[in-house]
Amino acid sequence: MFARGRNPACAAKAFGQSMAAQQETDIPPGYGCYETMIILRPDMTEEERDMELAKFEAFLKQHETLDISALVRGSQRLAYPIKGFWDGVYVLYTYTAKRSTSQGVQKLLSKPATGGESNILRHMTFVR
Repeated sequence: MFARGRNPACAAKAFGQSMAAQQETDIPPGYGCYETMIILRPDMTEEERDMELAKFEAFLKQHETLDISALVRGSQRLAYPIKGFWDGVYVLYTYTAKRSTSQGVQKLLSKPATGGESNILRHMTFVR
């Protein structure tokens, strides 16, 4: 379910590879390379975590996102407590998406689940 590794189109753009290498990994017009870091609650079960990440991946696929890769970095200590937690599960997504998709990602990750508290402690999306 969760692919590991870097997005080849974004990697070529980020490292300024030669024109021949960039043509092999062209990014379609109107698309950009993004990284989204999500910090999840440490007390979630693995099934709950997978369900939360599956919702995010389904959203990305629904919005015609290309080259989705996820890296679950595991539980790490936070510099300060967030919502009472000193630890969080870090997940890094890299993907190529339409520029309008980033606003939808922000809205999706900012709102808590219906009838409950959010499993996401923090999130941030970067343009690469």
